[in-house]
Amino acid sequence: MDELKDRIRHALTKAGLSQTAAAHRIGVTPQSVYKWLKTGKIDKSNLQALADITGFGLDWFLKTSERSWTPKNGSSGLVLIPGAKPLAQTVDLYPLISYSQASDLLDSNERLAPVDAEDWLPWPYGCGEDTFALRVRGTSMENEFFEGEIVLVDPSRTPQPGDFVVVKPPLNREVVLKKLMREGDTWYLASQNREWPDPVRRLDESWAICGIIIGKFKKY
Repeated sequence: MDELKDRIRHALTKAGLSQTAAAHRIGVTPQSVYKWLKTGKIDKSNLQALADITGFGLDWFLKTSERSWTPKNGSSGLVLIPGAKPLAQTVDLYPLISYSQASDLLDSNERLAPVDAEDWLPWPYGCGEDTFALRVRGTSMENEFFEGEIVLVDPSRTPQPGDFVVVKPPLNREVVLKKLMREGDTWYLASQNREWPDPVRRLDESWAICGIIIGKFKKY
């Protein structure tokens, strides 16, 4: 999303606003909104109004911040932490990526370009700037994580026994989700599905931990 017109389209889509609805709320004609989407040319007062109705910060539209979003209601699908409060009114967005992209990030140590993510999702609690999201696949972690749910992964945190982690197996291009366990000086990776074959395996240096799961999105 390097061009302003693409950011305008993305913001309207995420906010669930049609061109007509956006025009009505801002106080312009639908033809004006169509022109913004076609050319990316929009004056700053209308851009500020667009930022207000979509929840995306003005700096995000102007590319001074790649990821900024202001929540407008409680329908985001976040599983909130009981008793916790968001750290700020403006919430950072984090990329939803594939399992192979997560593996590549570990190998290359490179930052993800905005256009490479499937989506950008809000997380209102403290986490590292390289946090990313994954869509759960398979049934190995059922009882804790179910297929289709989205987990947030923070690579900056130090793994502790009992953490849910994203790890890269040896000779594999895709990461997996496991629970980190320790017995004495030996570390293990465990599945949560008791019927999963080989539910516990020893963690050795051939496995690489990509990050700690810090939360998940779930919609009802």
